Amino acid sequence: MASPCIAGRFRHPGLAEQALAAGRADFIAFGRAMLVDPEWATKAREGRESEIRPCLGFVQDCRRTEAHVACAVNARLGRELEWGRAVRAAEARRVVVAGGGPGGLEAARVAAEAGHHVVLYEQTDELGGQLRIAAAGPTREELLEFVFYSERELGRLGVDVRLGATATREAVLADEPDLVVGATGATPLAPEFTVGAGASVVTVWDLLGGAVRDLPARAAVVDDGSGFWHGVSAAEYLAERGAAVELITPARGVALAIPHESASNVYRRLRDNGVRFRPFSTVTAVNGSTIALADSVNGAPSETEADLVVVRTRMRVNDELMRELDGAGPALALVGDCASPRRLTHAVLDANVALRRFAEGRLGREAAIVF
Repeated sequence: MASPCIAGRFRHPGLAEQALAAGRADFIAFGRAMLVDPEWATKAREGRESEIRPCLGFVQDCRRTEAHVACAVNARLGRELEWGRAVRAAEARRVVVAGGGPGGLEAARVAAEAGHHVVLYEQTDELGGQLRIAAAGPTREELLEFVFYSERELGRLGVDVRLGATATREAVLADEPDLVVGATGATPLAPEFTVGAGASVVTVWDLLGGAVRDLPARAAVVDDGSGFWHGVSAAEYLAERGAAVELITPARGVALAIPHESASNVYRRLRDNGVRFRPFSTVTAVNGSTIALADSVNGAPSETEADLVVVRTRMRVNDELMRELDGAGPALALVGDCASPRRLTHAVLDANVALRRFAEGRLGREAAIVF
């Protein structure tokens, strides 16, 4: 009997070669890996494995049916005819990127690939921004592959990465940039419900970012109704550490925005960990351990109890630097959450669009451009 044809999650050439050499397969096919990086096979053949853009495997964009196939970390996919081939700039310019999250990493990479001199400021001691927080959720660690890839590429391309350095107006202008890319992210706001004395309320970012040291026996996670990974990751994180968790949402159900390929496993893990679902519920106040609720449909009141409440709150953009630079000389562009809090897909796309507009002379020096 012939060996099987194997496809699915062979992300690294070395692993595929091992399967072939061991006789476990005669042929290995790649699907999403080639969408993320169409040069995958060429780079593997030429021994440039470290340059392969990795598939993160979360099927957020590559299974979409509207308009064209897309990829969260390859903005060029589906836009090849519109954008044409990537070319180096006729003249090397100076580009400063403020922020080392996904939008900033992609902007720095694209600018350096075009031949520009690039400086990237990151005020913390590591790159990755909110991807590192998202990757702290159970089963989400593969998000870090985008960070590791970006770090390798910035090193290969000679980007001047300045960790532990805040991009102030004075520091940025001292670099004499032609373009400043604002990628300084966004900050979680306070909950919109009343928080009384004795209540322990934190954000999803506090929890997954490691700011919450002592986890209680009972916890509630309050989603905003968007049904994305924020609430699910927080609930799983707490449940895996022994807390009895209730996942509260004003929507008709939990995890409604998670791709269907992942949803069944998400629900199973949550249920197996004892997470209770409370849909159609809006939190109106937290006093001590008591959570006051209102039915999202008819407003009927109810209550539940928890020693810790974790909230997915709204975000405020961190665009102060770009406002200070407005009119100071260089062209300006805001990308990612600094423009509007969204997803990885948008941060990567913003960065590519910003550099394309800069190359075409469509980023003016008189005002910041918001995507």
